[in-house]
Amino acid sequence: MLFDSFKAYDVQETRKVRKAEGQQLKLITQVCKKIQKNMSVPDIAEMLEETPDYPRQTIRCFLLFI
Repeated sequence: MLFDSFKAYDVQETRKVRKAEGQQLKLITQVCKKIQKNMSVPDIAEMLEETPDYPRQTIRCFLLFI
């Protein structure tokens, strides 16, 4: 009755997800800062140790919101 719709809350899983989201947000922030400094996509990718596709995708998203 009272607790029929209660769902268990996995604290460890929530922490893992939030940590991953935080890392992703930090990476996106770094890409945006480097875009504002007029750095090239290959340079950004090399600095962040990512493939060039990651900065390109971030740039596309960045341009949609400005």
